[in-house]
Amino acid sequence: MFPSVTLPDDAKIPESIRKTMADLPPANIFRLLAMMPNVFEAYLAFAQALYSGQFDPKLRQLTMLRVAYRIPSDYFIHMYCPTCKALGATEEELQAILSEKVTSSNEEINFLCRVADVIALDGNLSDDVFQELYRRYPVEEGTRFLLILSAVCMAARLANATRLPLEKTSPMEGRGKFFKK
Repeated sequence: MFPSVTLPDDAKIPESIRKTMADLPPANIFRLLAMMPNVFEAYLAFAQALYSGQFDPKLRQLTMLRVAYRIPSDYFIHMYCPTCKALGATEEELQAILSEKVTSSNEEINFLCRVADVIALDGNLSDDVFQELYRRYPVEEGTRFLLILSAVCMAARLANATRLPLEKTSPMEGRGKFFKK
């Protein structure tokens, strides 16, 4: 087994950060960021601002899972599968998201996963995908969606680079409301 980053124990995390962590899922990504209090606080504020939009939470989480699959990031697949289920995703939807080519019966999921694929693999949208995204969504929500996918890319790459260990069970089990509007 490859080594991974050493996560700080509670004694090395400032008390104010520990108090905030008590209200969060017990995820190793939060523990990793907690050793940098200013980054931890900015990351949480950034995530809250992103999730404050009007985008459907289930569609958002499914496309975040798609990015994790395409990076690939075992850590965020481990995190996002239970959240998708808690938000109402079916086993069939999860299998579609976690396959090479998404062929869901939901055309919106197919399109959003196409956007997720391009962001995760290329980092840029073709003209036709760009035009279709902004035809379907107002500029603010389309841009927020792209920023969410880009943030997942960043976090997934950080998890991979630090070899962030998986928790024994996903800290997101039963925590779907954590990601609702």
